[in-house]
Amino acid sequence: VGDPDRRDRSARGCGVVPVLVAGVVALLAVLPFRVNRSFYFWDDSAAQFLPTWYYLGEQLRAGRFPLLDLDLWSGGNLAAEALFGLWNPVVMGNAVVCSLIGDLAVAALLVKTFFMVLLALGVYALAREYGAARGAASIVATAAPFAGFTLYFDASLWASGLVAFSFVPLLWVVTRRSATGRLNPIWAFIVCYLTVTVGNPYAVLAACLVFLALLVEFGVARRWPALRSALLSGAVTALCVPLVYLPLVLMSKVTWRAGNSGAIVDNGAMAPGLVEVLNL
Repeated sequence: VGDPDRRDRSARGCGVVPVLVAGVVALLAVLPFRVNRSFYFWDDSAAQFLPTWYYLGEQLRAGRFPLLDLDLWSGGNLAAEALFGLWNPVVMGNAVVCSLIGDLAVAALLVKTFFMVLLALGVYALAREYGAARGAASIVATAAPFAGFTLYFDASLWASGLVAFSFVPLLWVVTRRSATGRLNPIWAFIVCYLTVTVGNPYAVLAACLVFLALLVEFGVARRWPALRSALLSGAVTALCVPLVYLPLVLMSKVTWRAGNSGAIVDNGAMAPGLVEVLNL
């Protein structure tokens, strides 16, 4: 039966440690902002994501859902843009928060801190799901949002990458628990939907890899009911993809991107060198 006091302490620890992880990550996320006020409001985050989220938040607060805005000229087909997470209620909730803050640098700090905390909690839950001790899980969870590329590229510049990454560990956890009968499947669908509707195609790719990993895991272990459940979750998740990306595909013939002209090029910006290999 075990020691009741020990079980009570264990139950309290299940809730206390994630709260501590969230608090530490939130505090650490402020440090780059204190050093450089524009750290989270830089490059595409400043030119694209935060201003658009501010606009979307204003529209939602006014009772409008802006799928198409002709006043925005060539950038007004927001449904076809996909990247801003128009169909994702969590992203749109953060857009409303942006619209309530006059300083977009501060809004960027708050929104990105939210997704960094979400990422940390997902990593913590995933580590615990596969048997890691609380201490080890909390360390890797706290470190994940501040890994080099995640902090200096996704969090600082490419907000969509951070948002997409933040949902992937949660998708892995809830899908695995649902497949093994420890969680209502509706939660798996909700998290899968949120991952796909971020609008970043890499989120879809990551979801595919997660489902593939689970199918391999359950197949090797001969856990056929769990395998069928994971396969069904993957199929249902795939049905959400056209909602986000079909407008983009249908409009592709009349879209335009400056300096691209349909060519595939490599300017070396993302090519790893010796320093990056050593850092890895």
